[in-house]
Amino acid sequence: MLPREKVVEPPSVEFDPSLGLDATVDRSDGGTKRPDCGGRRALRGKTYYPPSALRAGLEGRVRVKFVVGKDGDIESPTIADGAGALLNRAALRAVRRLECTPGREQSRPVEAERTKTVVFALPEKMDGS
Repeated sequence: MLPREKVVEPPSVEFDPSLGLDATVDRSDGGTKRPDCGGRRALRGKTYYPPSALRAGLEGRVRVKFVVGKDGDIESPTIADGAGALLNRAALRAVRRLECTPGREQSRPVEAERTKTVVFALPEKMDGS
């Protein structure tokens, strides 16, 4: 016979939707806050799908690694996982156009590494075929 196990419920956590999914809390004790470059919607608004990629039917996901500088500028974007030269260039262009707030440590701006995934998906066919 197995011993009885006690089921413990996890503590409840309040969710503040105004913070968004990429937000982190800046602790009053001078803790760490990662840089904010907006969510998927911000990246999607900066992404340009090359017409030649559309015509060729190219789709894919491109992971771009970059550094957010102390001033919020995007530095050293590189392809971590690509989907071909054409989409890789478009993903780098999109990430370079992001507007970021720098990370903070002990209430001071710091450089921080981030990774974003740019998704290129062909639009649905309009004629239903």
